[in-house]
Amino acid sequence: MHFQCPSWTSKFTRIRNLLKHFTTEHNDYSNDEITCFICGQMFKNNIYLDEHNKRYHKPSKCFEVRESAFQKAAVCYRYSYNICDSKNMITPAEAQDNIMKDEIRKIIHHEISQKNVVKFSIILIAQMVTNDDTKASIPFRSKSYTATAIEKENIKKKIESAMLEQSNKIEDFFNKGSCWFYETAIAMDVEVVGVI
Repeated sequence: MHFQCPSWTSKFTRIRNLLKHFTTEHNDYSNDEITCFICGQMFKNNIYLDEHNKRYHKPSKCFEVRESAFQKAAVCYRYSYNICDSKNMITPAEAQDNIMKDEIRKIIHHEISQKNVVKFSIILIAQMVTNDDTKASIPFRSKSYTATAIEKENIKKKIESAMLEQSNKIEDFFNKGSCWFYETAIAMDVEVVGVI
């Protein structure tokens, strides 16, 4: 597998070599300044950049950090759907609407600003039911996708692919004779891990 610079014909065997190339060859600013990945503002050092990110680029207003490990190298964010009112069942399409996609994009941008390269997967946790009213929570996980600071525009496409994957898994689950039926969405998780 090769990673190619979008501006040049250069190819690299490791993502970190591509990022180093991008930083040294395509950064118009002096080496003493650091640029915010999200808004482009420049800072003298990482301390100011971290303060800026905490103040202006929070990961999401809707999602909460559910758990983290390895000094936040791996983080799981969760959005819980309000399922108290049984009349308001949430379909997979409603659970994966554009607002949700935008919130997930914000989380991934935030994590990239902290880690440069991340892998992420999206998990829709659905409440399933059988004919005899047995209920279970079943997670439908997408594959892992890699996201980097230099391919910011592809993140939206990857989120859409992950959600299409979830929808297909839910449909396959029904069609393969599982005897379970979709009732409602319970939660959406976004798992993000920094890649070294």
